[in-house]
Amino acid sequence: MKVTIVTGSHRRSSQSEKVGRFIQNLNLNLVLFNECFFLNLAETNIPFWDEGAKLPDNEWKTIWLPVEAELKNSAFDFFKYPTGM
Repeated sequence: MKVTIVTGSHRRSSQSEKVGRFIQNLNLNLVLFNECFFLNLAETNIPFWDEGAKLPDNEWKTIWLPVEAELKNSAFDFFKYPTGM
């Protein structure tokens, strides 16, 4: 089975990324899942949503389709994002 870990902060070395990496390392040590896809939004060129994303030919397809395939093949998805204070 596969797990996907998504960290939603756009800041590098964020607390969200640290928590995500902790979960990733926990999985490696305990072998809970045999595959792990880690998506850090601070390192990924996924643009903010725009209405053009629904159009047949746009930059979203080349950026989003590989991520979509990873998510579809995951048995478990873990999302960590920053919360306001």
